[in-house]
Amino acid sequence: MRRLQSIVWKAIVVGSFAVAASPAGAVGSPSVHQTEQTAQQAMEQAVLVSKSGVEQRLTTAIQAHLSTVKFKYEGSVKDFESLLDEALMTALDNAPYMRYIMDRYHYSWRGNSAAVNVEVTFTYRESPEQTAYVDDRVKDIIGQIIVPGMNSHEKVKAIHDWVVQDLKYDEKLKNYTAYSGLVTGEAVCQGYTLLTYKLLEKAGIRSLIAEGTAGDQAHAWNLVNLDGHWYHLDTTWDDPVQAASDNISYDYYLLSDAEMSKDHSWTKSYPAADQTYRSALDELKLSDSAKSPFYEKLEQELDYTLYNAGQAVSGSSGLMAKAREALKQGKSTATVRYSGQQSELINDLGELYGLNIRNITFSTRPLEGTDDLKVRIEWEN
Repeated sequence: MRRLQSIVWKAIVVGSFAVAASPAGAVGSPSVHQTEQTAQQAMEQAVLVSKSGVEQRLTTAIQAHLSTVKFKYEGSVKDFESLLDEALMTALDNAPYMRYIMDRYHYSWRGNSAAVNVEVTFTYRESPEQTAYVDDRVKDIIGQIIVPGMNSHEKVKAIHDWVVQDLKYDEKLKNYTAYSGLVTGEAVCQGYTLLTYKLLEKAGIRSLIAEGTAGDQAHAWNLVNLDGHWYHLDTTWDDPVQAASDNISYDYYLLSDAEMSKDHSWTKSYPAADQTYRSALDELKLSDSAKSPFYEKLEQELDYTLYNAGQAVSGSSGLMAKAREALKQGKSTATVRYSGQQSELINDLGELYGLNIRNITFSTRPLEGTDDLKVRIEWEN
């Protein structure tokens, strides 16, 4: 049975709030790039007088991958700590990729009741050079997998398949970033999600990073916008553990909120994913006939054809027929719509060993909108 991936989510640690007793240290260090120094110096010149101004200053600093930002704030400082906390959260939300490579931050300030000098320091999981490497590799990957004439649906499919095939889940829970995923070939869910986000962004596809829980573990995945509709996309959970590298799952490919909430939950507010992708494909086959071959093949890969009349099977004979069909096509997997109970399924699957195959594994999930099970069977010849 497919093993559920686990993940240790390293939350952003908010640094302590302190009133400095002495002037802040010098900006930068010999290892800081000249571009960072120039950006810092420019930021320190203007005086900020509003919360929106602080938000913009912090957003600019984070997007520029700066390790330190200093500024002067003039105005009532009675509730300045709350203002700064809220401004930091907004700034991080304005830079999704940077938010999830942020390891921690710390801020301090000193001054009087009318003005304060503020210093915020950031520690990232990726260095500027490493993020630049990610951007270069993402550009190369998109150049390889995206061809002229592809629409957004084809691009998302190509990106999903590349991530699932080229990354392996890091069961040692060490690789959290897109950079480490690209360099080592392994990542936890955060690395999968960040790399998927970068690839979608480069391909011109609007997406978000979602966080929540799945399988009683902290988890991250993507939300993707296609034709004005949002869908969940979980490349981590679509990467079968301990399966052949050419096996790709689509169980978490462009799901609605209702479909995703079966085993994922989220506490933050995200745009509603209120349409099934299956219904979207039905409409696309009619409205975009030039791409019909792609949509029809995609329906098969997403197992939407299981909804067609006559697809449900029951008993060992039905499973045997589907397995024989897959074997004739040279496959070592079959996805079946099974109308029966889980206890019956296990007994029926045992009969498949009569086909001279071995090491049979399977996973099941409800087939949305039916009383049947969607069963994915894998074996070795």
